[in-house]
Amino acid sequence: EPVLSQFGLVVKETTDEKTGVKTVVKKRLILDGKRSHTNEAASSTQRLTLPRHVDGVADTMRMQRKALQRKSRDVAVDQVVLDYEDAYFMVPNYMWERRFQVAKWRNKYIVFLRTGQGMRLSSLTWGHISALVGRLSQSLDPQAMYVLIQLYTDDPRMVLVGTEAERTMMLCVIVCAWLILGLRVAFHKAKRGRQLVWTGVQYTLVAKGLEVTINPDLLDELLAMTAEFLDINLVRARALRKYTGKANFVATLLPVWRPFLNALWAALHKHDENKKTAEEGKHAPPKRRI
Repeated sequence: EPVLSQFGLVVKETTDEKTGVKTVVKKRLILDGKRSHTNEAASSTQRLTLPRHVDGVADTMRMQRKALQRKSRDVAVDQVVLDYEDAYFMVPNYMWERRFQVAKWRNKYIVFLRTGQGMRLSSLTWGHISALVGRLSQSLDPQAMYVLIQLYTDDPRMVLVGTEAERTMMLCVIVCAWLILGLRVAFHKAKRGRQLVWTGVQYTLVAKGLEVTINPDLLDELLAMTAEFLDINLVRARALRKYTGKANFVATLLPVWRPFLNALWAALHKHDENKKTAEEGKHAPPKRRI
């Protein structure tokens, strides 16, 4: 018997700096495994370790030292962000997993034959493929003479050093390797230059250094949500969870924010516990008086 999950739509918006108008950048259809309690039945025996922002900083500083050691005006440092399309759907499901990744639409059952985004273990299964791709890509330059790669799920960032021809050649070799492996590369979203955004953080190459700042779009969204919360007396748990998650991301670069977020996480945890207790009470057998 299939376990049905509802569809969810994740919408990513951005705000125009001049007009202040919000525009939709991307819509992503996911399976809501949390609402169907499918994620509660899943168990993970492994943990996915993702690169941190300090890793991106360390790679950049290492490449800048290499550029200084070569003592040539033609040698420079460059950075590239080039992610994959539909990464999660590249991983097939086991036959016994498919009953847990089912949705219903217009009286028809939709069975996912590949990993559906939104399920608890989807990130872990793709994470194994992602880690393998990252290691294979870096092995194309084992001495890290020209490139260092950090791969955050399906969003790689490369720091290149060398002349314009050397950097372009190394980039082409890596991209060709991805295409040979069957990865669908999102060329229309590729960015290359001295300033770009990777995993919500803006990296700017400066003379003999690197500036790291939070993505301005994220800060603007946090500011707008803060102003909205100040005008109302009651904040919904869903909105508070979104707000706290975004603020927690900022705290990865600004640790002094963390103590102020503890109270928000505590309130969300208490809300989840009360909701779980109420749901268990609905399904509990009625008590009989003796």
